[in-house]
Amino acid sequence: MGSSSQTASRIHGFVRDVQQSGVGKAFEKLGIKDFAGQTPDQALMALTNAICPPGGTIDDAIPRYAWDQTLLDLAEQGTADITQLSPEQWNGLLPDFLARSIGARLLNDIGSESLKLSQTVEDINRVEADLHQMISGAVKDAIGDRLGQGQDIPSGEIRGIMDDIYQRSYSYLESLSEE
Repeated sequence: MGSSSQTASRIHGFVRDVQQSGVGKAFEKLGIKDFAGQTPDQALMALTNAICPPGGTIDDAIPRYAWDQTLLDLAEQGTADITQLSPEQWNGLLPDFLARSIGARLLNDIGSESLKLSQTVEDINRVEADLHQMISGAVKDAIGDRLGQGQDIPSGEIRGIMDDIYQRSYSYLESLSEE
């Protein structure tokens, strides 16, 4: 989960910068200087490329997929402009990304057959929904309200949280495969 934990640290740093200095300064810190004249879509693409640089490996694709899904959630909630996010929405980005990244890694493991589960679309969709709920709860339990209180979460701790939840989730899936 190395790429995902590195991306999570970048997201955490970006959110912390937004909360401390504002969106414009946070974008500048990532090297995105012409943020003011960009459409919301262009700004999100620039942010995505800065947080999750494109890569060719599965390990690079998983965090980018998880970040894209996190941003899609925001869009489905009616947020078209990232500069208009509430503090609660900013604080929700990291836990949502962590949950989606762990879930994507597990789904990759199912797809690569390192885990043997039913391969019907209905079963995979059900397992994915159950996993997302379980992983999201575990991430929220692990992080608590630390983001809302402005507390830093060191990158090593983020990686530890991700690895622990991944291992527990993998064990859960193994138990399903034994049934």
